[in-house]
Amino acid sequence: MKFLIVVLSFFSANSFAQPSCSVSQFAFMKGEWNGQGWYLQKDGTKTTFQSYEKISPNLDGKILQMEGLQISNGQIVNHALTTIAYDRSVDNCIFDVFVDPGVSSGDSTRVYHGSYPVVPNRSGFTWTQGQQRYTMKINGQGQWFEIGETSQDGKSWTQFFEQTLNKKF
Repeated sequence: MKFLIVVLSFFSANSFAQPSCSVSQFAFMKGEWNGQGWYLQKDGTKTTFQSYEKISPNLDGKILQMEGLQISNGQIVNHALTTIAYDRSVDNCIFDVFVDPGVSSGDSTRVYHGSYPVVPNRSGFTWTQGQQRYTMKINGQGQWFEIGETSQDGKSWTQFFEQTLNKKF
């Protein structure tokens, strides 16, 4: 009988443990956003763009779907589809990012995909992609403010991207 109680206690505790992350922590992002930003090209040239983001819940709120589009001088320079969902196997929320490289390279035969942990905080989130990290927050004016940084050593970071977006009401 003691064995049965121990086993039931183990499964009860693990089955109902609170996850470390919930898609509801990203609810502030829902809606349509637009604004401006810039990024540094490989040669160091700063390129400005118009940015559009559409964020909507899916699968009864279990997934947040984000579509981002950046346009510079009438040309699409980035088009991405991202989902945020809780992944029980790693007890974290995960960014699944799909990017069409053909918009800038002319090669429309493939799509890049990556999965990255995302860490929510009180006013936004941070996610890391290899030697790059992105930090997004809602600033004091209620705007989506995001930067991208790169590092060779994980200690010293250099900014290469920034955008500020306003929510459409």
